[in-house]
Amino acid sequence: GELYKGARGYAGETGHMTIEAQGKPCSCGSRGCWELYASEKTYDNPDLSLPAHTTPELVRYAASGQEDTLHHFSTMGEYLGIGVTNLINSFNPELIVIGGALSEAEEWLGEPLRRVVAERTLPYHKQQLEITFSKLGSRGTMIGAGFSAVMHFLGDIRVTL
Repeated sequence: GELYKGARGYAGETGHMTIEAQGKPCSCGSRGCWELYASEKTYDNPDLSLPAHTTPELVRYAASGQEDTLHHFSTMGEYLGIGVTNLINSFNPELIVIGGALSEAEEWLGEPLRRVVAERTLPYHKQQLEITFSKLGSRGTMIGAGFSAVMHFLGDIRVTL
């Protein structure tokens, strides 16, 4: 496959798809954007009583059984599942990879995410679907960006003999 870039090169802003109709205001000007509920941006919500504000720190708290952190990861996993389900039902991929820092929280995000996907994904989309968490952690984004840049320059080279 190839990355879908859209008409002007800005496709893929899935963090700004609406998952809460009357949700929190987003910096993009919309409301209820997915990234406000299923990304590291949730850690700075003043309404939550989280003991830390980064994924590695929260993973340590979750591993020790800290209730607020466990509840937050469970809720975040459900919202992650809602957005992933929307993507699956729209694009019918074979593979979904959760990357970045959130991949470090697979132990707590994985079950609620997979449960929501199982409950809400159209049956024919589930037949050939794998959901996994990247083992590259936050480095995955940099590796993908580097690969994309290399392919941009090398992908169009044609050699004829």
